[in-house]
Amino acid sequence: MKKLLLLVCMAAMISPGAQAKKKSKVTKPVKKEVRQPAVKGLFNVQKHKDDYYFQIPDSLLGRLFLTTTRYVSTPVDAGVYGGELANEQVLYWEKNNKQMLLRAHLYDIRVKSDDKIATAVANCTQDPIVYATKIDSTLTDSTGVKFYSINVTNMFNSDNAVLSLEESSKSALGVTAFKKDLSYIERISTFPINTEIVTIKTYGSKASTRIPAGKITGNITLKVNTSFVLLPKEPMACRSYDPRVGYFTEEFTDFGDDQQQVKRRQVISRWRLEPKDIEAYRRGELVEPVKQIVYYIDPATPKKWVPYLIAGVNDWNAAFEKAGFKNAICAKEWPNDSTM
Repeated sequence: MKKLLLLVCMAAMISPGAQAKKKSKVTKPVKKEVRQPAVKGLFNVQKHKDDYYFQIPDSLLGRLFLTTTRYVSTPVDAGVYGGELANEQVLYWEKNNKQMLLRAHLYDIRVKSDDKIATAVANCTQDPIVYATKIDSTLTDSTGVKFYSINVTNMFNSDNAVLSLEESSKSALGVTAFKKDLSYIERISTFPINTEIVTIKTYGSKASTRIPAGKITGNITLKVNTSFVLLPKEPMACRSYDPRVGYFTEEFTDFGDDQQQVKRRQVISRWRLEPKDIEAYRRGELVEPVKQIVYYIDPATPKKWVPYLIAGVNDWNAAFEKAGFKNAICAKEWPNDSTM
């Protein structure tokens, strides 16, 4: 009996403390991560902390993009300057289960889609995957459009072969390994038909480099701009190259049902000029194009040279008139417009 009383007393002594301890274990509410709204454009762009996200609409999967990387600023005596081309590719997005793949579309082989041989060509060729990342989330906007959100930070803050410098450019500059800790994304801007990515890229330098920055510090830092530009869904008709006329060309292997052997073919690179009035154009009248070719003068250009540069571009209208177009090309000063 004494033992039982002793146990009851001990229980009474410890139970208030135990209850207090139980009460102190209050579950704290989990803070939900709030992200800023995405900026709308070709790809909706969202920044959260130090990461950038693309929201890619379902309608753009498989669509082709011209992707160009140009130098914005370069080290002294690098031999290349702001505005020069560093890389160029045609790319497209592809969804693969929970991953988003970025593939390069290669133009070395072409075939008519309605030819029987097109199936064989499609089955035996494979476009390379140049980047892959998991889909962060799937969103649907008020109009019912589905978007796939992906983190693109590592895609651009890296030495990706198609979104950075070509190997020949690296060799000419005398750079070695990419230094991620000394590189970053400066900004990403998005517009209706293009998305622009400005990055700072730092590389190690070869001892033999001619660039003073590399000799003195062992590092070479560049600023580059990568553009994703949506290409038209319906491509232009090809125009075959004639060696009697000096054009820039693209060369590829052409397959078809009627040929006895594969052929190499060249087509010319040209502007997409389409007449506003097709009937007047066919009658041989001068017509304006649906979309004028416009060059903008760099705002850093000394004012005294701007009129002459504009006049030099406008002089090309005489050549375009021979092709049936009037007011086909012009140059303008860069407008004070933050949306451009």
